[in-house]
Amino acid sequence: MNAYSFAANTFICLLMLYLLWFNSGGLTSISSAKQYAFYSICFLFFASMFLILLIEVLKGRRTLLDFRYFLKRMSFTQILIGVYLLITLISSFLSPYRQYVLFGASRCEGLLTIFCYCVSFFLISQFAQPRKWMLWLLSAVMIVFCTIGILQRMNYNPLLLYPLSDSPYNYSFTFISTIGNIDYVAAFLCIVIPILWVTMLRASGKERLFLLIPTIISLFLLILIDVAAGFVGILFGTLLSLPVVIPSKRRTRRIICCTVISVILIAMILFHFLDYSNKTLHEFHEVLNGRIRNRYGSGRIRIWKRVFEKLPERVWFGYGPDTMSVAGLRKITFVNKNNVVVRVQNVDVAHNEYLNILFHQGIFALLAYLAAIFSALKKWIRNALKNPTAAIFGAAILAYCIQAFFGISQLITAPFFWCAFALFENSLNNKNRPSCI
Repeated sequence: MNAYSFAANTFICLLMLYLLWFNSGGLTSISSAKQYAFYSICFLFFASMFLILLIEVLKGRRTLLDFRYFLKRMSFTQILIGVYLLITLISSFLSPYRQYVLFGASRCEGLLTIFCYCVSFFLISQFAQPRKWMLWLLSAVMIVFCTIGILQRMNYNPLLLYPLSDSPYNYSFTFISTIGNIDYVAAFLCIVIPILWVTMLRASGKERLFLLIPTIISLFLLILIDVAAGFVGILFGTLLSLPVVIPSKRRTRRIICCTVISVILIAMILFHFLDYSNKTLHEFHEVLNGRIRNRYGSGRIRIWKRVFEKLPERVWFGYGPDTMSVAGLRKITFVNKNNVVVRVQNVDVAHNEYLNILFHQGIFALLAYLAAIFSALKKWIRNALKNPTAAIFGAAILAYCIQAFFGISQLITAPFFWCAFALFENSLNNKNRPSCI
């Protein structure tokens, strides 16, 4: 393992430990704690890579020809992420709210954060060397993470993450474990659960059975937090992944694919005609019948409408990264049964990652981002059978991207998606390297 790979692997290790990071404020200051921690490990990572490069250049081990070779080796997906970052820079420069774009006006998703996502993606996809111990570290971290959340739901306060002045049970339906917002937790679980179950499917050896522990406890936490976007991501991600990741002959895979499509179509037909008392299933039934109300999706329909109202003014390059809260969107008014206003809420995020990119960075950035995702998933379908590492991380990308239709890109959880995305690309760029499982 060379120095570059060691630095990249160390960053991945620190990112897994970053999941458990918090400060003395607990969940009341989790966003700022994660922000400083993420910027710190990114700075150490980038500085280490630059220092290694500088030493090699000074010693004559690197020349301009090496950089040309690196550029020629860039995959189509990597090029698209580069285009996405470039357009984000242009969007930031053209933003009418330029004073906010570097760090972001409300969600810590400004230019600096996106820059860290993309640069870490390039470095990991090029230099990382995934090892089996990373999987065991992830499993151990997940057991700790999920245990904290489960204990909180049981009215305990491990690590004193909740304020001591009130019952933890009052908070655990909104904030849980060392991530906080349950929607962010669901997004994170949509990355980890596919990694765990596909690894069990594709790995060899009895030790893979130990992965049942973090897999089951992660699923249990997902059920406890009861976030619809998380269920959708895991359910549809799993169904669509099965024909791709199961190691079998082409005919068997086609049968599985036809079965999955049939199950989805039958379920759609049933939900079209049958109504259920469950809130989410009832809303799904209503949407399939063309009856869409503003309150559906925990108010997401109303939020999306507010975003689309403002979008046409700057559709090409957007308003600049993370500037929605200062862009002047119409506020959302909540009334009670007596039609009395009880709360007025500012719209600061689209609650749809793709719409969020469209609003903040414009249509060109969104097209580049979507093209990169579809390019990766296309390669996943082609390579998953022969490349177990690609099969694992491709399934994680798919599940996350499904839930992202209802989710929020947030510095607390998005780094894990970009890391999984980079490791997927890494597995294809280094086909001769032994599998991490």
